[in-house]
Parts: sequence; structure tokens; C-alpha cells
Amino acid sequence: MKKLLSIVLVIAMMFALAACGGEKVDDSVVTLKDDAALQKASGVTLIAPADAVDPHYATVELAGIENKVAQADFTFDGNKCVLRKVAGDFSLSTLDAMKFDHDETVEVDGLTVRLRYNDASAAAIASTIAVADCFDGTHSYCAILMQNGTKDNVLELITASIGQ
Repeated sequence: MKKLLSIVLVIAMMFALAACGGEKVDDSVVTLKDDAALQKASGVTLIAPADAVDPHYATVELAGIENKVAQADFTFDGNKCVLRKVAGDFSLSTLDAMKFDHDETVEVDGLTVRLRYNDASAAAIASTIAVADCFDGTHSYCAILMQNGTKDNVLELITASIGQ
């Protein structure tokens, strides 16, 4: 009887986990030694800011994007940051389902930049995340600040990466 009950519970747990899984995103990350290796692997130039601490470079395969996405992870002004760039017009943030307090567009050097961020006073963990996305006609860019992210500092980060 115990074995039968155990088997039934295992099957129930498998169905529960499958139901909670949601939509699977096919992400594959290949870590690279520097920005030169990143350019060779992805075909685009992406360099962490000069003041960035401990930059790491990688190519990322995201569902729905046929090109390899160039990615740089680093710390900048105390913020954990992710920069992404890819040839073509794509959404790169992977945070599209997240709710933000603010979702607005601004013009920067003739480009439209989408900014998403939360009020810093909010108690939720998400209050520290800020995202900026834009397309310059050739490449898509995304900047994500994971700590103390504000509208101004994510805008500064994406502006510095456009046109590299």
C-alpha cells in the first residue's frame, strides 16, 4: 500500500512540476575570454565600460533570435550590469513579463529608447532593476541594472554602448 501511494504521489508531483514550468526558453551561454573573442564569436562589438569591474563576456542563444547575442556582465558604480547586443531588431531583456512601475520612451541622439524601472522606495526586490532597450536601425541593444537601477543610470549605460 505504501509503495502504491508513493508511486501515485510521484506521478502527481511530476504533473504539478510540468504544469508550473510554463514556457521554456532555450538559452545557451558560451563564456569567452575577452571582448575580442566575443566579437569573433558573435560578429558584433560589445565592450564593457572602462570603469567596469570584473567584466565577463559570453554569447547567448535566445529563443526566437537566430543570431548569437553578445553579452557582457560586470559591476559598474556598485551595480550588477548586463549589456546585450545583436544584429537585427529583437527584444533582448528576457524581462518582458516583469511588471515595472514605469514604462516610457525617450529620445537619445535621434534614437528611441524604451526605459522600464521601478520606484526606488518600493519594498520588492524588483525595485532595484532597471532596463533600457533600443534599436539603431542595425543592432538591438539592452542594458539591465540588477542593483540600485535607476532611470538615469540605465540610460547612461545604454547610451554609452550604442554605436560600438
